[in-house]
Amino acid sequence: MTPRLCSRFLPLTVLIAISTVNSPSYPGLTTVIHGNGAVAHVMDYVCGGVIGYPITPSTEISELYEAFRA
Repeated sequence: MTPRLCSRFLPLTVLIAISTVNSPSYPGLTTVIHGNGAVAHVMDYVCGGVIGYPITPSTEISELYEAFRA
């Protein structure tokens, strides 16, 4: 059994190479996001809320979380 690759964590060049070799079982859109966006996305599904201190890197996480919820 071959391991499945999570496309969210692979560089675009690797994704193109993989997609030309074999077609995915569940095709979808590939999205590239940065770390704060990933944290906000996970917090939306796991926590249901965000607590952050203004004027820190967590400020962007709160803003992205609110954008996901809108």
